[in-house]
Amino acid sequence: MESVQGILGSLGVRSEFIKRESFKYAPPVGGAVVDAASPFQGAIEFARSGRVCGVPPGKTLLEVAEMCGVGIPAGCRQGRCGTCITKLLQGDVHMDSEEGLKAREKAEGYILMCVARPRGNVRVEA
Repeated sequence: MESVQGILGSLGVRSEFIKRESFKYAPPVGGAVVDAASPFQGAIEFARSGRVCGVPPGKTLLEVAEMCGVGIPAGCRQGRCGTCITKLLQGDVHMDSEEGLKAREKAEGYILMCVARPRGNVRVEA
């Protein structure tokens, strides 16, 4: 990917038009501190669905949505990055990767649920 990005750059292709996606796992960095007595590392409120669910340690927000029966479009596992994009309404998350988001989407508060892990309680638009 680095080579192709370099070649495209040398041909004058602007970086915002170069899309990258990598299918690798990186352990979360800088996650929330978890209370050893609690089975959850926070809670997620799904505003549109009206559900609130605890987030077990190590789970992404998409995994929690699936466990709680909240339908979020997600083609992530089939290589369609960005389909699980959701607006973060409150709270803070750490994303293992932000490559599937455009700068404008980040600025507007959107997150990728498949790689987002809460830092405490969060509220999302889903």
